[in-house]
Amino acid sequence: MASFSNLKGILTALFIMLMAPLAFCDELKFEDAKTDQKGNVVFTYVIENLPLNATEGLEASLKYLENEYKTTKYKEIEHFADKGIAYGKGHLNSFYTDNGMVKSEVFSTDYFLRLDAKDNKVRVQLIFTNYNVLTLSDTSNKESMDVAISSVAPFADAKDNGRYKKAFKALTEKANIVLKSVSEKLRAFTPAPVMDEW
Repeated sequence: MASFSNLKGILTALFIMLMAPLAFCDELKFEDAKTDQKGNVVFTYVIENLPLNATEGLEASLKYLENEYKTTKYKEIEHFADKGIAYGKGHLNSFYTDNGMVKSEVFSTDYFLRLDAKDNKVRVQLIFTNYNVLTLSDTSNKESMDVAISSVAPFADAKDNGRYKKAFKALTEKANIVLKSVSEKLRAFTPAPVMDEW
């Protein structure tokens, strides 16, 4: 019986060692977002220990943008092979709704997903600029406006901080879903085999 428990312990340790590289990265937190010189709000995460060189990392990044993330439908896909950079423009529609007494506000946003590939790692950046806020009132009026994310809470003191903090929390949750998807797809990517020339 003692040998079975030892075997079970060894198998458990092996399982943990083998699965650790496949585990999802740490979740982004509210405070992980930074503003850049242009006023964009940027989440950055580096996926490390990938079994890919820089060229394969770029290939995997492009495949992700072109094929894998159907719900976002990246509209603009560009890449710079010499720099190992790929990016696409995505959209999060109605990711948060703030319901008030006389009006509701529906938040959507466009964003860029930038992937920088190097040997064994890919840096992921989610870049957000504006909320598009659609206001729906009791009188059936609709009003749409763009609000710079860096000009409101949690980045700046502004009127109605509560709704912007809640919207940003919802945005952070969506950013985590995108990051998890990218991480899983890059780790599962298998490069095309190199064919011998005859």
